[in-house]
Amino acid sequence: RVVAHAVPRRHQPGQHRGWSSRVPIRNTQGDLYWVDWSFSQVLNNDGGIMSWVGIGLDVTEAVKIEKERERRLREEDKFRATATLAGGISHHFNNLLQVINGIAEVNLELIDDKHGTQASNLKRIIDASSQARVLVRQMLDFSRNTPMNQQPVDLAEMIKSFSMVISAAIPK
Repeated sequence: RVVAHAVPRRHQPGQHRGWSSRVPIRNTQGDLYWVDWSFSQVLNNDGGIMSWVGIGLDVTEAVKIEKERERRLREEDKFRATATLAGGISHHFNNLLQVINGIAEVNLELIDDKHGTQASNLKRIIDASSQARVLVRQMLDFSRNTPMNQQPVDLAEMIKSFSMVISAAIPK
């Protein structure tokens, strides 16, 4: 059987052992403060512990600043992930739009009645895919974090064209 017991160690005069720690403390009003505590032994001439000395430093503001910095870094990471996702989706979506637009243009050339319902529907597909390409370009600009090229738009025309696309997509 092994018996363990503490043996006081003798240190050289002037040496010290201690510890430090950051501790959250609440005051009587419930406010949270952060304190860095540091304690050290004070030794006598024989190397025995004569007493302890400690000091506490209020680091609440430093902790708040550090937490805010960490929050901002997390937000930046989320932004970068969103931008990367937007870039990937944009490339795939752009490829699909090219196929849709190409098929609509070919079919428009193949039909005889250039003013009928079928031609009108194909022109709406071509117009909608052109507008979607603008959105894709904006998403790619966002993913590359490039400045947006802002231009005035005819909102009424944009709503009209989107309403045609949406009404065609919603079952009646």
